[in-house]
Amino acid sequence: MRTAATILIALATLVSSISLRANVPRKIELSARPPSSATHDRIVLPDCAVIFEKYRLAALEGDRTAMPRYGWMLGNSVGRSTGWAKSVPWLRVGAEAGIVWAQTALGSVLKHINWYTGDLAEARHWLTVAAEAGDPEAMYELAGLVTRGLPNEAAKREANAWYARGADLGHVDSIYLLALNYALGEVVPKDRRKYLELVQVAAAKGDADAQDSLGRHYLRGSYGVPKNWDMARLWYERAARQGNVEAARQLALLFADPAYRDHDMVEALRWAILSYWQGLFEAEELRKLLSKAEIREAERRAAQTPRKPIIETLPWDGSQC
Repeated sequence: MRTAATILIALATLVSSISLRANVPRKIELSARPPSSATHDRIVLPDCAVIFEKYRLAALEGDRTAMPRYGWMLGNSVGRSTGWAKSVPWLRVGAEAGIVWAQTALGSVLKHINWYTGDLAEARHWLTVAAEAGDPEAMYELAGLVTRGLPNEAAKREANAWYARGADLGHVDSIYLLALNYALGEVVPKDRRKYLELVQVAAAKGDADAQDSLGRHYLRGSYGVPKNWDMARLWYERAARQGNVEAARQLALLFADPAYRDHDMVEALRWAILSYWQGLFEAEELRKLLSKAEIREAERRAAQTPRKPIIETLPWDGSQC
């Protein structure tokens, strides 16, 4: 039988061991941000294998339009399990033929597979070509490439310019990273109002990091955002359902806080479970406070929580595989 004193002591241990994220945006070193990989399960639709085989056969027969499409599917492991390196020669055909999306894809693939070796000249070439042609995804990838390692001020300014151009075209990742630059004030003058405006835009467009940041600001009442735990919960949930583990962990802390109107220890454990490695300590401590039935209920809720899957979009015709 849990006593009120036991619960309060355990909660004090839980909350005191965890510091809420700082009341300023996280300082992300863009140069140290390697190309990300999806952490979600990819949905493979029933006809993807058929589409893959169609383009494979056409490419092998010399169809130069099919070659980059086949290469893209190879790299995305659609239809077959393979590595990105095998997609390079096929994508290069499309890039050299002037197909902008193939140029972006080739530059991005070369950036990914050569990130740690530093052999990025060809990646930069194709990303620059595609970016100059107006592809916002190429602009975003190029900005990350030019700030690799320890970038100088010129490289930081170049990256910021690409983020700004991509943001003007509605590219959500560029919008968020441009917002961080305004928050940090390293490349552009620090502008808290501009930062918040861009974060709100990116969050509304579905960027999980921006949603996590907005949740933090509502939780702490920072950057001109009124303190509102219900709004914090809303934005944290949106981010967590996209796989943002820090947002899930903050939800666990929010529901575990007795001061929260909707205080719910079962719900706290649910989100601690969904925060995976980020919330291992919280989940362990919460399990000590709950009955076996409550733990089973939290696990059931976690298992049934819908999460946004990653669906790779084929860039040439909008088909989803």
